[in-house]
Amino acid sequence: MAGEGDGHQAKLIDRLSATTLRLRNLFYVNLLLAGAVIFLVLQDPAFVSEKVSPALATLQPVLKVEEAVKASDVLSFNYHQGLLKVLALAEATAQALRGTIEALPEEDREQAVEQLARQLPEAQFELLEAFVEYSRFEADRQILNTFFEVDLGTLDYKHLAGLTAFLLYAEHLAAGLERGREVILKAGDLLPGDLPTRRQLMEQDLRLIDLRRFNDTVVQDTVLQNHLLELPQGEEAFRAVLIIDTFCVANAMANCSVADIRKWQEERAGDAAGKLSAPGLEVNLARDIVVPASPLVLLVAYHIYALQFRRRQALRRRLLPELSSTRLNLLDETWVLNSLVLNMSESDGAWRKLQSLLMAVFLFVGQAAPLAAVAVAGYYSSKQILIGVFIAEAFAANMTWLSEVLAGLGVENLPESPSPPDHFWEYLWIAVAALCALVLFGSLVQLLRDQTKEIHEAWTGIEEF
Repeated sequence: MAGEGDGHQAKLIDRLSATTLRLRNLFYVNLLLAGAVIFLVLQDPAFVSEKVSPALATLQPVLKVEEAVKASDVLSFNYHQGLLKVLALAEATAQALRGTIEALPEEDREQAVEQLARQLPEAQFELLEAFVEYSRFEADRQILNTFFEVDLGTLDYKHLAGLTAFLLYAEHLAAGLERGREVILKAGDLLPGDLPTRRQLMEQDLRLIDLRRFNDTVVQDTVLQNHLLELPQGEEAFRAVLIIDTFCVANAMANCSVADIRKWQEERAGDAAGKLSAPGLEVNLARDIVVPASPLVLLVAYHIYALQFRRRQALRRRLLPELSSTRLNLLDETWVLNSLVLNMSESDGAWRKLQSLLMAVFLFVGQAAPLAAVAVAGYYSSKQILIGVFIAEAFAANMTWLSEVLAGLGVENLPESPSPPDHFWEYLWIAVAALCALVLFGSLVQLLRDQTKEIHEAWTGIEEF
């Protein structure tokens, strides 16, 4: 019977040793996984930068159009002057309408405004009011001059986004100006006196603000025509602008031009790559795959580790009636906690106590690393997702507003406004990451509670063997 008991005890000891070995290995696996995730995130918190190169490539035809326009002095000068002429005419017309209305006696002024409100559709009347009160003509003139005087690649990305939208909507903007001219002429007929700019309004070919039409009818530059044909579609350009916008906001770049983005990429060419390396080992990791998957991966890996810890506890409880705590700790001393407990049994001096403290800190920090990694990945990823959502909604709202303005003027066959991307999966990821962090936190608290109890028992007295 004694032999059977010894054999059973030997099997339990073998199982305990194997469990301890797995537990130690899993501890370091979890630590390395968490470290890799934290490394990838903190190395480039706005890891949307990996998508910015394709986004810039999508908008490259816009830059080529700008280069083609500026490459021809005749084309550049005439198109620039044509746009300035339209802007000056709009400003003069707004001032004329405002001056005509303000010159009327107060009673006649109210009657004139009421008459305009009755004769014009509501949307057109509201647009006419906004046009008359518009005060940013000089700022618009400066922006327009900047486009022709400064390389677009050195200007903030918002100028690139504005030019992209202008090129894609130019035909519809021209139609909107023509319908707006009709509204202004009708308003001029309803107001007393003659509109000073009536003749210029009627003679101006407003369709020439469309670069395609200007090129076809005025200069016929084949290089420019080819670049215009290469322009991206509205939805494609919209998503590229969103990526660039998110990149700039996430990286807090004050002036975020194409040149600045490329300089940023060159400076971080080595760092930004999702690569972990060590002597004799090099691992390529796709940040867009590893970081989103990390909450679930770390949760599973951590709980495999926790299960092995529970198995160790169960085996120790089976062996404790037959073996002392010190003998058990010697049997599985490869495990950090057991080494710590053994070290504490000889902690007579200050140095051994300091060693024990450092080992305890290492153990606790190592076990908390997966939770820290999920928190870091969740924070930066959620921040990036929410930045993207806000930008997408704001940009889409502006494009929808432009479409509504053109529709209010009576422009037909407008292209569909780009819709914000569906963020269901992004929101689901945030919820899953938060749930993983919550479960990891609860498991970590339980684990640390049991380990602290074990350490406390060792500190208060361990049997000598």
